Amino acid sequence: MLSQHGGALAVLGLLLSLLLGAPAAHAQSVFADAGGFRIADDDGDYQLRIGGDLQTDARMLLGDTPGTSSSFFLRRARVRLSATLQRRFSIRFMSDFGRGQATIQDAYIDFRFGSGLSLRAGRFSTPLGLEFLQSSNATMHVERGYPTAFVSNRDVGFQLYGRTLGQRLQYSVGVFNGAPDGTSLDGDATPPKDLIARAFIEPWRNNRDASDWLRGLGAGLGVSVGTERSANGSSGLASYRTLHRSALFSYRGGVEADGRRMRLVPQAYYYAGPFGVIGEYALSQHDVQRGDNTETLAHRAWQIGGSWVLTGESASYGGVSPENSYDPEAGTWGAFELSAKVQRFQFDEDAFPQYADPEAQVENGTSLAAGLSWYPVRNVRFMTVAERTTFGGTEAANARDAEHTLTMRVQLSY
Repeated sequence: MLSQHGGALAVLGLLLSLLLGAPAAHAQSVFADAGGFRIADDDGDYQLRIGGDLQTDARMLLGDTPGTSSSFFLRRARVRLSATLQRRFSIRFMSDFGRGQATIQDAYIDFRFGSGLSLRAGRFSTPLGLEFLQSSNATMHVERGYPTAFVSNRDVGFQLYGRTLGQRLQYSVGVFNGAPDGTSLDGDATPPKDLIARAFIEPWRNNRDASDWLRGLGAGLGVSVGTERSANGSSGLASYRTLHRSALFSYRGGVEADGRRMRLVPQAYYYAGPFGVIGEYALSQHDVQRGDNTETLAHRAWQIGGSWVLTGESASYGGVSPENSYDPEAGTWGAFELSAKVQRFQFDEDAFPQYADPEAQVENGTSLAAGLSWYPVRNVRFMTVAERTTFGGTEAANARDAEHTLTMRVQLSY
């Protein structure tokens, strides 16, 4: 911690007072540690945090794998700003310059009514999928699993959320524009909106009388209900790709959303010492229309993955923090983690052949993956993942070779 003694820090503290409305008489301090950079008054009522993420990926398609070519690319280059005003109000802004595009990922305001209830308004992650709500810096593998492709991503809306029952129950309920599967929205061309709710309970969280083997157990359910119809040339439906961006499934021309859309996402995780398990199932059901024909189609995906921190540190939903940072002179090497995952997707067989072409689209598939991560320090991670995906169910799938990929990532987060 560097106290405000004048010069540049005095100017910075004055600017903070003016911007956030903090009384000028309050002392401010500047913090710089593994959690990022922070400016705050001594009471903690006014704070400004600055952070960021940088992820550089390498994707290699092995053998005769079809699809996009092997490449290196800047996956994420994010700048995060958050500020707290009088403890009850906070804002967050996160931009992303990855893949050569400038986008706003998060931009929202939080108002804390009390210890167990807050209101969020703006653009942020919808409260549905377990792995999607996990930071990209902490996910088990480079790519999130197939269930994430069957839920909405970021959307604009209003959400009430909080924790209750002694912090054991986490809940969210909100109204959003209604993004299609696997996509994000900034606006909406149709009047109907999506109602999204999620509850996640950790029965033995913060329970000192409970066994250490029980405290890391959590389970929940995410649900969304809404109405979606085509508008302004958009079908209101999504197309789907493999974890490594080759085409999986898309609807025929002229197929449009035409009624109710419902998603159901049961989910759970379990962490005990160096071991962790995470799993979820996603059901995405849509009313669709093509000409005079209508149908309710249900697409599904599930995944289950496990990890083991070889060096003994605790596994957690928030990631791994090495007990000893990398220092070869001291004989310390950070933390190492092994992980494995199995997952499967299934598109509704009633989609073929009326709404999807069986000679071009895939009906189902299964992926097996194994990975190794090295955390030399808390803020840095090196990851390598090998994965094999097989396809089935249609003429196109039966003729398609298995997809073999090797992905690597170097990331820094602060």
